Amino acid sequence: MNPSGINLIWLTPEFPSNINDTKGVYLYRTVKELSKLYKITVICLYPAAPPIFEMLRYWKDWKSIYKAWKLNYYKNDLNLESSKNLKIIYLRYYRFPRSYFHHIEGWFAYLQGRKIISNEIESNSIIHANWIFPAGTFAKIISKKFKVPFLVSLMGSDVKRLVKDSIFWKNAKQLLLNANKVAAVTNDLFEQCKLLDIYIKENNKVLIDNIYESEKFTIKDRNETRKLLCLRNDRKYIFFAGGLIPVKNVHVLIEAFSQLLKNKINVSLLIAGAGAEEGNLKRLIDNLDIQNSVSFLGVLNSEKLISYYNASDIFCLPSKSEGLPNVAVESLFCGTPVVASSVGGIPTIIHEGKNGYLVEPNIPSELAEKLLIGLETNWKRDEIRKSISHLSKENVIKKYSQLYLSIAEN
Repeated sequence: MNPSGINLIWLTPEFPSNINDTKGVYLYRTVKELSKLYKITVICLYPAAPPIFEMLRYWKDWKSIYKAWKLNYYKNDLNLESSKNLKIIYLRYYRFPRSYFHHIEGWFAYLQGRKIISNEIESNSIIHANWIFPAGTFAKIISKKFKVPFLVSLMGSDVKRLVKDSIFWKNAKQLLLNANKVAAVTNDLFEQCKLLDIYIKENNKVLIDNIYESEKFTIKDRNETRKLLCLRNDRKYIFFAGGLIPVKNVHVLIEAFSQLLKNKINVSLLIAGAGAEEGNLKRLIDNLDIQNSVSFLGVLNSEKLISYYNASDIFCLPSKSEGLPNVAVESLFCGTPVVASSVGGIPTIIHEGKNGYLVEPNIPSELAEKLLIGLETNWKRDEIRKSISHLSKENVIKKYSQLYLSIAEN
């Protein structure tokens, strides 16, 4: 049953797989909900990029390195819950190195996946690409060949990595000009396009949110969750979750936390996630001599995340740049206030004194000050959750329906 009469083809380079079942999980949530109204085929773009440099470096073991890579590559398919209206296809294709050929990777995907596309495309199809490259390029090719409309969702990193006058910029500029609609979670991404001299027609711009599991990320008893996590009730906790990578600015949080400890507050810092910066962050903690007050939790599944959101007094996100981060929204749904950098879409959900505080990135002293205020505030957790009621599943689905209908009508 497809009550809308619209056939959606979703293209995405990020989707849950056997290699990483949390990658792009928010997109899976979205298509599951949309499949109640639309017939949807999700084509997950999984390029083949053998570890050439590693094979050359350890040339004596190149066969075993290649076999290990190939074993993982062909295990991408994940038996996700689907429905009559939802089909998930893992499209494998070979490509050149992304550093130089990312802008034409969509062509490689199309050439090796054109039979799949021809079987799924219909006269009432709308192509929805997530990320400019490679999905946007792929969508443009399909649109031109089969005479169907396409839209591109800007995901944040795809815009922020563009350098003016580069080959990637030139391709992105043409692509977004030709799209029937361009969607984004925040106006900030449209503003960045404008600064890059990438023109998007005003009537083609659409603000649309991700679908969040508001029914899953809920308020739980703080004392009980602390008991389950073996955390103390006589202590304050600041929680961070995300990639341990430079853009997340975790070192700024650590420096701010070090300053906070000088106020003789009984507080601990909990850091969840993994990444290239982990070693540097641990060395910084040792240099500041605060290792007894900081814990690294590793990568957490959603159930653990919910527990830590609820057990913590403050969730902190000190990033240099963001779109509209899932972790901040999830924390607010759990009734935990957020102290975060005033970047990207974060100011659209954080209201000072109501559900958290905003700071300028890269200033540890300001972050320490706002964390202190946040820890001393008597927050109303129910009010914090209500502050983002506009991000409920029902409201977001309504926006998607309006978007697809406007494309179909035109």
